[in-house]
Amino acid sequence: MQIYVDGPDGHFTPLEGEELERAREALWRSDLISFADKYVDQDLCMEHPAFDEFYRRLSALVWLHRTVDQGVEAISAKHAHSKRTGDHRMSGWAGECDMLLDDEIYLREDLLKINSGALIASCAAALESLASALLDRVEDRSLRRQGLQRKIEAILERWPDVDDPDGIKQEVKWIADRRNAFAHSLLDEVDVSERIRKTWTFDPAAVEEAFVRVGSVAGRLAECWLIESDSAVET
Repeated sequence: MQIYVDGPDGHFTPLEGEELERAREALWRSDLISFADKYVDQDLCMEHPAFDEFYRRLSALVWLHRTVDQGVEAISAKHAHSKRTGDHRMSGWAGECDMLLDDEIYLREDLLKINSGALIASCAAALESLASALLDRVEDRSLRRQGLQRKIEAILERWPDVDDPDGIKQEVKWIADRRNAFAHSLLDEVDVSERIRKTWTFDPAAVEEAFVRVGSVAGRLAECWLIESDSAVET
């Protein structure tokens, strides 16, 4: 999303570089709906209700991600202070108090993993909801009951002009694989110590990557939808 300011000649001038980034940060802090603009163009998404809904869902997930991260940082600082000063200890119960603090630290780490996995799974759900909405033909009824990757494949087959279809499939596979791995880990189908499968870490960095990937897919689909819509109007 571009941001404009009044120029010296009375015309609106677009912000660029660091000024644009600072203006966006200020907007994100005050406008919940704009949080997703870092990952997908809001103006592009406003062209179709399904993309607009995706944008709003992604904004809510970004807000939740930032809010939980800030809370975890505050708790981490409190725990570090207690470890350093011992202010959590009660006279005669130092050992027990230390154990309780260790339990809180472990809970905090588990909270971070679960929250990150849930956010990644929610990204997959938002993208799948978008794909279902785009499969709007009468004959698409069975496709809408398929999984995320199959729905995206069907859309790409229908829109041959989409930019980098193989890249989109890889992005979607990344998000689908991690959603599935996280879901299975919560069911304890693997040992608890193996909840981080392969090199797939459920942490804030993985959430950021999920935001980037789903935003990229949605943005490219939105661009292609505009092309397809313009072609339909011309014919």
